[in-house]
Amino acid sequence: MERFVVSCPRSGLNWLRFCIEYFYGQQTPGRPLILPRGTPDPKVFRRSHDALGYTRAARHGVRSWSRFDPEARSQDKSLLILRDPASVFQRAFRKQPARFRAYVSNIRYLTLARGETLVAYYEDIVADPAAMWAVLDFLDLPVAEGRETPTAERVAREWSAAGEASRAAYDRNQAAGGGATTRENPTDFAYHARKLTPREHAFVWDDLARVLTEDEMALLTRYRPATLPALSGFDRVRLRLSFLVYRLVGRMKRRR
Repeated sequence: MERFVVSCPRSGLNWLRFCIEYFYGQQTPGRPLILPRGTPDPKVFRRSHDALGYTRAARHGVRSWSRFDPEARSQDKSLLILRDPASVFQRAFRKQPARFRAYVSNIRYLTLARGETLVAYYEDIVADPAAMWAVLDFLDLPVAEGRETPTAERVAREWSAAGEASRAAYDRNQAAGGGATTRENPTDFAYHARKLTPREHAFVWDDLARVLTEDEMALLTRYRPATLPALSGFDRVRLRLSFLVYRLVGRMKRRR
């Protein structure tokens, strides 16, 4: 049995990784957090930011954007971590529609995956130790030699200390990307979405509704705004041009 974890960048995967290393003593894929590389090995799950390979990064074989075959998962466990799509579009993908395809890819993978599946939400696993415990319990992780098997009570008891240590590690590892932008208020979950205009919000939801099924869209009910402005074809073209300008300006700033 293998474990597969799929999520877009900046969607809680590093927090999950930290909890696994902290409570289970098992190495996780990615930059070192608590444990040095190779202690122990192999890693306890496989990860991807684009499980079906909808983006250029996946097509070019970038490691953290690995493609998984959902039909081959009959004996495995697949976990999908979702975050508000507006936040992901702004924070993780810097308003790049082509990269945002990964959001659809991951949802589609989960709906196609055989075996055991679970959907978890970023906001829950960041704010609620019980939600994180449900994820850890689902993954059914082995414990490193010499470690005690964690319990829901222990996770709740050490939640605040683990969170503070995780944010410090995140700041070190993600310094190039700005680190934890909500460090002072980790549960301000609308921070990044507030940076989008109403029409940009509408673009995100229109983009998803065009390709996701009703059942797949139902996974996002908690995030959908009550009202959104209608977009014309001209609006969509104008927004795509504005996103291109945003991307070019961002590149120029990073080169300075």
